[in-house]
Amino acid sequence: MADMGVAVNFWHVADAAVDLLDRLIDTYSEGPNYVVVKNQGRGSDFSQLDHSDALQKALRGGAHVLSLGQFSA
Repeated sequence: MADMGVAVNFWHVADAAVDLLDRLIDTYSEGPNYVVVKNQGRGSDFSQLDHSDALQKALRGGAHVLSLGQFSA
């Protein structure tokens, strides 16, 4: 895709688990852009994600991390 000038962006909306992010990065490596969203509507303790090798790999590749707060009715 890069040869065609197309940027690929993966949005990983995270709860407290990190295994899906790890698989995503292992599958696609550093080719695409990663945006990791801490979804506070699905979890409140992101310490496992914050200290994970998967997040560190993503950050080394230029990933962005955002927090999405809980919605209120």
